Amino acid sequence: MDLYLKGNFDLASRSFYKSLKSFQNRDDMCNISRLFISRYFVKEDYDNYKYLDKAEKYASLKECRSEKNLIRLLKGREYNEDYLSKLYRAYAGFKESGKSAELLSELDTKQTHDSAKSRFYRLLALNKIDSDIAKAEKFVEKAHEIDSFHAWKLNIYRDLRLKFKICKEKNNVSCDNLKIRMEMISNRLGKN
Repeated sequence: MDLYLKGNFDLASRSFYKSLKSFQNRDDMCNISRLFISRYFVKEDYDNYKYLDKAEKYASLKECRSEKNLIRLLKGREYNEDYLSKLYRAYAGFKESGKSAELLSELDTKQTHDSAKSRFYRLLALNKIDSDIAKAEKFVEKAHEIDSFHAWKLNIYRDLRLKFKICKEKNNVSCDNLKIRMEMISNRLGKN
């Protein structure tokens, strides 16, 4: 995941298929399912279930209860809360109620990986752009801080795109600096 987020797509792809092959050699369908779930998250194309469909296929070949359940949640189907981690329980609560307190609490824990924190802060920002632009700015700033620390170029680009969208929503005359920064990061994607 780190390689992909740093914009090293070629090496990340090779690493993905190497892991896939290793899990296949061990008949480890649950880890293969997790691998495709991770790929779904990394892509951040939440309306495209291509990777979740593959994850579901592998999860159904063995009794991968927690993976199947997470996939159901992510696809908007009925799921069992008992098989979700605390983070995804909090996310499910947010999806159902729109209230972010529990999810924010989980994002503040040391157990939550920074890539998940970044992703969920962006989701929260997207959710708040129309209703509370100040909160949206705060959330995208938290994501950007994490992504900059790790030099995750792909996520930095996503953060800057969100910042640009917020800038436009606020009717700021000059969002040019964000556009230039997006272009600079975009030109670095796929390069070391």
